[in-house]
Amino acid sequence: MHSAEIELSRDELRSLTGYRRPAEQLIELHKRGFHRAYRNAAGRLILERAHYEAVCRGNYGEQAEEKPTNNTVWNQPSKYKGSGLAKYHASQREAAAAREEEAKKTAEAWALGAEQRAKDAKQQRRSLVLFHANKRRTEKLKRTPSWANHSEIKRIYAEARSMSEMAGVAHHVDHIVPLQGRNVCGLHVENNLQILTSSENVRKSNKFQA
Repeated sequence: MHSAEIELSRDELRSLTGYRRPAEQLIELHKRGFHRAYRNAAGRLILERAHYEAVCRGNYGEQAEEKPTNNTVWNQPSKYKGSGLAKYHASQREAAAAREEEAKKTAEAWALGAEQRAKDAKQQRRSLVLFHANKRRTEKLKRTPSWANHSEIKRIYAEARSMSEMAGVAHHVDHIVPLQGRNVCGLHVENNLQILTSSENVRKSNKFQA
């Protein structure tokens, strides 16, 4: 019997599936219920006409019970399944999944660590600010003589706050002769105070020009 009578021709397969490539044709045939379609060792798509007609008639179950003839090869086992290549691909997929999971855990750990590091940094900045504030407060107490006019000192600080609110620019009360200068140390008294903008105060720092 001629092979064209046993199998669907290439044109028939192309017309049936709408595809030209055998791989795409095979997928489409399996979707449509032609499960005995397969590709031979040469890569050619094989769909037996008897199987095709049985599926079209809706009695594929009865046809499946028939014994294959010498001219047909049904349920041909896939050479890929269980092969070394298949095992290699499986190991690669497992390795990729493991790497993805490890990367996810690393990202989560980094996010948690970043949050904790931000909290620690904030606490360190707060501690540093408190340290310098306490140090400066202590120096003021040491540099404040008993004869200092505390009312006038408070007035100067109040004036600096008022100027900041009115101008919209921060104003600081600066010691003309720094409390902790390099060569000279001043006193925390009313006649050693002046009001400067924050930028001017930063530029002056603890320097004093006689």
